[in-house]
Amino acid sequence: MENIFMSKKIILYFFLVLRATAVAQPNTDRIMSIGQNALYFEDYMLSIQYFNQVIAAKPYMYEPYMFRGIAKIQLGDYAGADIDCTQALSINPFVPQAYYARGFARLRLEKFTQAEDDFTKALEFNPENVNLLQNRMYARAQNNNYNGAFDDLNALEKLDPKNKDWLFERGRLSFFKKDTIAAEENLLKYTQKDTINTAVWSMLAMLKIETDDTTALKYINRAIALGSDFAGDYINRGILYVRQHKYILALDDYDKAIDIDGNVLAYYNRGLLRASLGDNNNAIVDLNIVLDDDSLNYEARLRRALVYQTLKQYDNALSDFDIILKKYPYFTPAYQQIAQIYDARSDTRNAFLAREKAYNIEKNRDKIKQRLNSSNKQTDEKEPTGENILAASQASISKKRDSFFSSSATQNTNNKKDNVIIRYPNDSLRGNVQDKYANIKLEKNFELNYYSRNDEIRRTPLYYLYLEQYNKGNKTNGTLKLTNRELPLTEDLIKTHFDRIEQLTKQIADAPTANLYFDRAINFALVKDFISSIDDLNRTLELKPDFMLAFFERANVRYKSLEISTNQTYGNEDERKIAQKQRQYDYELMMSDYDKVISIALDFGFAYFNRANALCSVRSFTDAVDYYSRAIEKEPDFAEAYFNRGIANLYLANEQQGLDDLSKAGELGIVEAYNLIKRYKK
Repeated sequence: MENIFMSKKIILYFFLVLRATAVAQPNTDRIMSIGQNALYFEDYMLSIQYFNQVIAAKPYMYEPYMFRGIAKIQLGDYAGADIDCTQALSINPFVPQAYYARGFARLRLEKFTQAEDDFTKALEFNPENVNLLQNRMYARAQNNNYNGAFDDLNALEKLDPKNKDWLFERGRLSFFKKDTIAAEENLLKYTQKDTINTAVWSMLAMLKIETDDTTALKYINRAIALGSDFAGDYINRGILYVRQHKYILALDDYDKAIDIDGNVLAYYNRGLLRASLGDNNNAIVDLNIVLDDDSLNYEARLRRALVYQTLKQYDNALSDFDIILKKYPYFTPAYQQIAQIYDARSDTRNAFLAREKAYNIEKNRDKIKQRLNSSNKQTDEKEPTGENILAASQASISKKRDSFFSSSATQNTNNKKDNVIIRYPNDSLRGNVQDKYANIKLEKNFELNYYSRNDEIRRTPLYYLYLEQYNKGNKTNGTLKLTNRELPLTEDLIKTHFDRIEQLTKQIADAPTANLYFDRAINFALVKDFISSIDDLNRTLELKPDFMLAFFERANVRYKSLEISTNQTYGNEDERKIAQKQRQYDYELMMSDYDKVISIALDFGFAYFNRANALCSVRSFTDAVDYYSRAIEKEPDFAEAYFNRGIANLYLANEQQGLDDLSKAGELGIVEAYNLIKRYKK
């Protein structure tokens, strides 16, 4: 439905042809101009940084808020755009472009009533603007205000009577209104004027797919023959082929749909078809992909359990049935299948218990239904059947959360700065960065290091006076930096640090000091000798008990050591118990060190941040949110703290707070935030 309202590129052009009004200070005017240039050339992240500078210098100007909102629209951060445009309008309520942009953002946020109000306000300034009328027509249709939508369409037809697209929109609106006769009539009229638009043939097929397989197939074939790249056409044709028992053709179409955009529905349909054809191992592969995308797709889980059962992978089947029954404890078909599994294992006792459970549920079916119907539970907790189990689960909040927190691939970026304009050697920070898949993982701890990967676009201040003073008094081994983007050591650097350790060892033998031990501890940590590093840090603190950086470094080294031990495997239960006790002890020592840092340096936001990460590692997300908030109090532009607090809030199902934090993190330069926003909003 993208073409019913303006695309993001149209909205970008619409605003860029309207240059900002002159700014009082020439320097601010220059920064604003560069920001608009970056916006034009689709350097959205870069443009936001420039608009941030203007806002910091002149917070009473509406233009940088509006343009930053436009950049956020391009990045898919519609909530952030809504906030920025609202701020622009609070400064100047007579800017139709800001209403236009906010209305567009609210369309994408599905705030259709508010979007309609914004477009109506913008139309007061420009009543014959085609884009505004189109967008309001869409908003009204989504609100089931079809009379209003048709009023807008009539106005569009008067403004541009030769535009054949209005027939298509009339057919589309009739389709939404469920007036299939009018929809088909208008869409067929449109095909007489435009024979090559694949979308119209796709929509005609949708009108017929439930009632007339032959005509639906004809329409879909036409769309595909014209070069449709819409995965839904191939999925729908695959469904029609299955009805006609043309299974090879159906499989081919599902393959094509997957090639187009990795469509999960295509994987699901292909998995079901493969299972029905006896290709069970490949069916499992497809259903695994579906469940990786949405762990609470209970119908897919049920189908996979049945395929596992067919393959005699009984443990896997029982695991899936168990998950289903935890959600739907009265789903008797699951107990019946479990009984069959235990029969196959000659486990008559458990088979009997499963059948007895199913029998008792059926015997008390009326009472169970009455109890469920009288409860205050959500619809997704009512009794499902095998056919509607997926539909019954769609309202679950945790569905979105669990899907969002599935595993993903990483993508690294490298940035450079060239005088005034920040240029990028690749496209990783240009264009629609929200489409670049990002890992859902916390930003790493900040630590002390001599090396750091450059990231000029992030705004987190890395200066700390105490560290600066230490560097001035200790110039023998380079400058220590605060970073969470450490660089791997090259072979030459590794040799350098081992040589430095040897040199420091000789110096310590002659005259041990706290600084020498601390220096050697840093070098040990860089070459990953954590035990020696902690030993030296212990000696450092014996000689200098208030050395804040040593407490900070020791906590960070302990954190890394815990990461390693947590991922180790142990041979027997006794070893696991001993290791668990040791980890708990080490965790408490680490937290004690972070607490000591905070007690010495109340303004050191990085200690609060790292402590919050440690809390997340043991899933204490509520406490973690509190410490991320404290870090932000110390450093208001702490991008990584906003990012991690956003993820922690989403784990806690605090959706709006989480998305707001990710929006702020993106604003402050963390590119990955926009991809997470986009995926969570799906």
